[in-house]
Amino acid sequence: MADTLEQLADELRSDIDWEVRRDAARQLGVFTDARAVEALVHALDDPDDEVQQYAVKGLARIGDPSAAQALLRPRVYRSENAVTRWFAVAALGKLGEPAVIEALADALDDEEWIVRNEAAEALKRLIGQMAREETTATARRLLRLLIVDNAEVRELVIATLCRLRSVATIPLVEALELPSPALRAGICEVLGRIANPGVAPAVVEVIDDESPLVREQAIRCLGRLGEAGTVDVIIERLGDRDSRVVAAAIEALTGFGPSATAYLLNRLRLSRSRQMRTNIITVLGRARDPAAMLPLINCLADSYFRVRRAAADALVEHGNAVIGPVAELLSLPKVPVDPVLRCALEDGNKRMRLRAIRSLGELKNPKTVEPLRKLAADPDEAVAHTAEEALLKVEGATWARYYAAHVLGRVRTPRGIQPLLAVLGDPSPIVRYGVVRALGRISGKKVGGPLSLVLVSDSDEGVRAEAAKALAQVELDDAVYVSMLLSGLKDPSPLVRVPVARLLGRLEDPRVVRPLVNALHDRHWKVQRNAENALVSMGAAAVPSLIEQLAEAKETTLLLLIGILGEIGDPRAVEPLQKLRASREVPPEVRATASLALGTIAAAESKAD
Repeated sequence: MADTLEQLADELRSDIDWEVRRDAARQLGVFTDARAVEALVHALDDPDDEVQQYAVKGLARIGDPSAAQALLRPRVYRSENAVTRWFAVAALGKLGEPAVIEALADALDDEEWIVRNEAAEALKRLIGQMAREETTATARRLLRLLIVDNAEVRELVIATLCRLRSVATIPLVEALELPSPALRAGICEVLGRIANPGVAPAVVEVIDDESPLVREQAIRCLGRLGEAGTVDVIIERLGDRDSRVVAAAIEALTGFGPSATAYLLNRLRLSRSRQMRTNIITVLGRARDPAAMLPLINCLADSYFRVRRAAADALVEHGNAVIGPVAELLSLPKVPVDPVLRCALEDGNKRMRLRAIRSLGELKNPKTVEPLRKLAADPDEAVAHTAEEALLKVEGATWARYYAAHVLGRVRTPRGIQPLLAVLGDPSPIVRYGVVRALGRISGKKVGGPLSLVLVSDSDEGVRAEAAKALAQVELDDAVYVSMLLSGLKDPSPLVRVPVARLLGRLEDPRVVRPLVNALHDRHWKVQRNAENALVSMGAAAVPSLIEQLAEAKETTLLLLIGILGEIGDPRAVEPLQKLRASREVPPEVRATASLALGTIAAAESKAD
């Protein structure tokens, strides 16, 4: 056997025939003698790829750990031949040496999938072996794998470090000072899963890291640790410039629940940052702590629209509990505003004027907006400044009432209907618009009548248009509301006529057909299109009236009516359309359109059969 080994080793080193060298490498793999290992290691530098590959396979079969360093030679491990790299990675994995773990991690980025797959499998085996060695050295080797771009391997590394928490925590904390942002972020993730509160101070140190990835994971870690002393630090990151960091801070603070409310409300009171205030409000909404309800209601009057919107969204999270407090905000103070307004505009005593202007701000009546704007341009600096402050309060209160209505509509409870109906006459069109929209969302038979009245009587076209859209969401008693809806079709604003035409298509009432036919000639194309669609959507209910209109319609209208009858596809339209097709008293275009409509009806009947 010794002679055979020496002969094979000699052939592998010196034979000029590559096939002889290849066969020698293949056979040497069955020996466990150090001389076989030495010969195979020497063959790793062979110029022939196949010889080199069999040498690698032989070393893997023998399993001598001393061969690992030889396999890491660039000529083998980074060979241009993908098969050689594949065999080398497989061999390194079988040798099971922790020292090769970083090399295997590098192979996860190989251009060939077969090499990447082998590296992943090898790493999983090695990590499984290392998990049994509960030492800090093992933890240090493993933590460097947190940056690998393989989800399975990375998750296994994290799970293993968590199992080794007793020996891994200190190396992980120490490694937070390493230069790699990806590694620091991974360490924060592991520390969060280990959930040892003692690491909180170390994690706080990296929460201001220049890398957003590190900041994000540090915040998530602190959220999992749940240490009350870190709440303020996390709140600070609600103003971060990176959206992922902000999202992590919102999630972490939400996890603290009511215990974070006092900190959040304090920062909400002190902060002037719009972004910070908006994000704090978002957290308060998700936490649903009743203690935050009143401060959130106050934010509905904020001067920044994102803050107002966030406050409304947050209040919606409280559900029915918010109905009473929010409904109180809808009503204006029942104090006559005209005497105060006269004093503010005309009183010769400056002190009295200033007091009157401040009172206008507290009364919050939209009627005072234009007078206050005029006073804000007063040459007297004190008057102008006081008027500006009062104007901000009035405008803020207007938006607060709008968003109060918005909240009631979003909560969608019948309890919100009465408070909303009570302020349909609010002096501000902005508020009326919000109220109408909210009533449409809540729906129900009770709101149909009031919304119909708004449609025909409100002074603002935007409010009337929203009333028409809202009516599409509610249950209507067709017979009662038809006349009101038809009035809306004559509204001077196309913003109103468009949704009214669309809404009339829901009613199976022959009285709406002629007005809709007339609307086919509206000045605005959207009204024309919606009137046409409405007649089609009425279907069979519209057919008798449409047929009657054929006899008296002018050419343009006649063409539209024929097209509508064709789309409806009712057999009752066949006979009058046939007469039109055969008539010589109508233009050729009308006959051609009638023929097309008859074809459409016939096709629909054939398909139905």
